[in-house]
Amino acid sequence: MAWYLDNCSSFDIMVPLMLEIARENHPGISWDIVCLDAAGHGRSDYEPSGNYLLHRHVHDVFKVVQRLNFTRPHLLGHSMGASILSVLSGTFPSLPASLTFLDNYGPLALPDPDVPSNLRSYIEAHERASRKARFPTVDHAITVRSDAKALISVSPDAARILCERGLVEVRDDETGATTYSWSSDAKLMVPHAVYLCSTEAATESFLKAIQCPVRMIAGTESFYRSEQRRERVEGRIKLLAQSLGPAKFQHHLIDGTHHLHLEGTDSPRRTSVEYNALRHYGGPKCELEEYERTERKTWLRVLMRGRIQFESKREGKRCKGRGATLFAPIKTNQFL
Repeated sequence: MAWYLDNCSSFDIMVPLMLEIARENHPGISWDIVCLDAAGHGRSDYEPSGNYLLHRHVHDVFKVVQRLNFTRPHLLGHSMGASILSVLSGTFPSLPASLTFLDNYGPLALPDPDVPSNLRSYIEAHERASRKARFPTVDHAITVRSDAKALISVSPDAARILCERGLVEVRDDETGATTYSWSSDAKLMVPHAVYLCSTEAATESFLKAIQCPVRMIAGTESFYRSEQRRERVEGRIKLLAQSLGPAKFQHHLIDGTHHLHLEGTDSPRRTSVEYNALRHYGGPKCELEEYERTERKTWLRVLMRGRIQFESKREGKRCKGRGATLFAPIKTNQFL
């Protein structure tokens, strides 16, 4: 699951690497990768109410897992995606087989006294949010997304990947001119739209409730390494280390940025290696009773359309296992 305002394409570099590494290290196991465009992101529908609070995203992911009939899935999230999955894992401790944080240390928490003022700011800003930037060309949008002054800038190559899925054409009714705008909902830009009422005590309660193996993979050049965030980051690492113990918790730093899985010469592969190691580390083993091998290797994209819709048709035989339900990887670009 991707970062705030990103989309499924955030994993376009990492997914093929994950499959390649898994095939080399564990040739006897086939596994499906499911990427989710959160509501209001990518090609998913907007939330009708315009309210993108954390628990809504958590509920959406839970329904996707149910709809796919997955048991004990391995969860991986980048930034906001990891925050959502950590709350899901704390709410339903027996659901995941493992949880991987990519450059994230749990949900953003607000000081308790700030909750009322942030609720007020949220409501006021929510009423004003409607307009989105428009760009004359895709290249212009890529330049803006990769601007070093942006909140979280990415390389031009990474920006192009995100923009391919994150832009929509907009035609001017009067002039007939075509411009481009972000596909994400403008109301996602409302301050604290996702983490509105999260406090440190609430965040810690979710993290302590996690029972599956956890691996945190972070970039050395991430904003999480800043002095102002260091104390909280170290506190959460210590909390999970004490709660899970060394047999179930690991923290790794990789040379890279906040988007360490998407950009950099070597960081996407190193991130994939670390994740693959966790997937086969600890937790219940899946002993396959039936296995159909396929050479198709990619992933299923899930859209939040009327709550759930699949962008890709599933192909290949279903593989049944003990403790997990696996599917052969698929690739099509047609809607069901």
